[in-house]
Amino acid sequence: MGLFNADRFQEAYDKIKEDALGLDCSILIFVASDTDALCACKILQELLKTDYLAHKIVPVNGYTDLSYANQELIEDNSNIRSIIMLNCGGMVDLTEFLNISNNTGVYVFDSHRPLHLSNMFGFSPIVVFDDEDPDALQHVQKAFEALEYADSEDEDSDAMEEDDPLDSSHRVARQQRREHKQVITAYYSSGTHYGPAAALMIYTLASELDRTTTSMLWFSIIGVTSQYLQEHLDADRYESQTQAFKDEVARLGLAQSDRFLGSDNSEGDTQREEYAIKYHEELRFMLFRHWSLYESMFHSSYVAAKLGIWREKGRRRLLNMLAKMGFSLRQCQQLYTHMDLSLKRTLRQKIEEVAPDYGLVDLCYGSFMRSYGYKGNLSASDVVYAITALLKSTPEVAKRLGTELEWNDTVDGEEEQETQWMKSFYTAYDALDDIELIQHGLSLAMKLQQAVVRQGTSMIERHAIKTLKTFRFAVVKDGPDLTLFSHPATLSQLALFLLDAMREYRKADLPFVIAALNENQGTYMVVGVSGSNQHGDTRRNHFGLAFQHTAHLTGARCRHDSFETSVMEIKSEDLAVFMEHLHIRILQ
Repeated sequence: MGLFNADRFQEAYDKIKEDALGLDCSILIFVASDTDALCACKILQELLKTDYLAHKIVPVNGYTDLSYANQELIEDNSNIRSIIMLNCGGMVDLTEFLNISNNTGVYVFDSHRPLHLSNMFGFSPIVVFDDEDPDALQHVQKAFEALEYADSEDEDSDAMEEDDPLDSSHRVARQQRREHKQVITAYYSSGTHYGPAAALMIYTLASELDRTTTSMLWFSIIGVTSQYLQEHLDADRYESQTQAFKDEVARLGLAQSDRFLGSDNSEGDTQREEYAIKYHEELRFMLFRHWSLYESMFHSSYVAAKLGIWREKGRRRLLNMLAKMGFSLRQCQQLYTHMDLSLKRTLRQKIEEVAPDYGLVDLCYGSFMRSYGYKGNLSASDVVYAITALLKSTPEVAKRLGTELEWNDTVDGEEEQETQWMKSFYTAYDALDDIELIQHGLSLAMKLQQAVVRQGTSMIERHAIKTLKTFRFAVVKDGPDLTLFSHPATLSQLALFLLDAMREYRKADLPFVIAALNENQGTYMVVGVSGSNQHGDTRRNHFGLAFQHTAHLTGARCRHDSFETSVMEIKSEDLAVFMEHLHIRILQ
């Protein structure tokens, strides 16, 4: 069916409802294991329940899970009429990947880019949702259709060239085909980037249906915030979306007075309204309302990179900054909730006065907070950090970090070890509606960030980062926190921390490749991040194609299963030759 923009979202949803009539459970929802996809699923579920549409949620952690679900749930299942994909499937040809019948529609809400052209412009029952200008891809669509639907006579023109080298029509056709192929190649090789958050697209659908609610808006805000905090979304686009959210808060009548939510300079108010949302300026101090101010600043990537906290001089600068603000170390090292109220009231003012002297000129960004009634208040970034931490932890990791929580136990038996991530998925999914679970997630997030900063500072101090001509490279193969970095999201978090540090203290502006040893599997998890030359910008990631081509060239035993293209698992013995040829490949 093709590429649908916002003005056609309702048309697609009406089709899903129509196809569900008379069937028990005709809707499958494939949900990737990331915060944005979980939020999108929450919004979508609320819509489907309102219309009494039975559906099944299927978590997928990669293409292997998607393939397994295809065999078990789609093949030979005549009841399936609609397949909805949240942050998965958009980058592969779904007509080849899934065994879909003629009466089954596939609806893709995927923020990953570039999307596969067959899904957008092919003759198939696939709908791809996007809110960008369709004219931007008009030349790509023209090239795709010219190649896809070319006459057999045109396709054979190359073979006819030797028989009739002077035939001008064949020469023109060959030239046009070469030009079309160049357009397609340029599209796919432009680098991985991100479109609108899946949660935002589902919220747009709810808006078209005039069914938006407070919880839907909150989940959409969390989805977009997760993109921003993971550097998938640049500052300009984020600011534009934040302004749109402010308008939505006003439209839904959720804006409250400053007494509501207990802003950082008040103790709150007993008359606060439960579940209301309020815009506020968020400090780039990670989870500072749940941590001590000192620990929060020390472990925030932005502050740590700017001050260089891996050096004694940098740690002294942090202490000097707090002293210059008039904050005693004793106050800064206790929980923020226990700090003197007078200090909390002046924090923002003191930060704005003192921080520029230490190079901290971009310490605030627009965000939102939500009241959970008497249970407390959380910012959007708090929820993102908590949910992300739950997703990339397992019960064993949480126990090792000293955080005990009751996991949603959905799997057992012999396959439990391979499906541990599903416990994390369902626990994180439940946490979106459970502030107590979120608080456990906050504890996990703080401990994971401590491990990231501990590992990163150690690598910088040991000069364990190699600077090559086209990227920087580091390997994590020992240490007490090694098992934590077998998850690609945690490893990416470490790579971004190191990238920020290198950006501040090295002249060369280079992307980063990091590998972490998985001793049990005998493999390395390899992640490539592109970063940007300054905070708040984003850059397209070209490691996805480079990884695939290098693996093919070297014959390295690898596994590329993630929906993130720049993540690959490689046999330990093959890492050295892989990295050597990757460097050569990117040089070309």
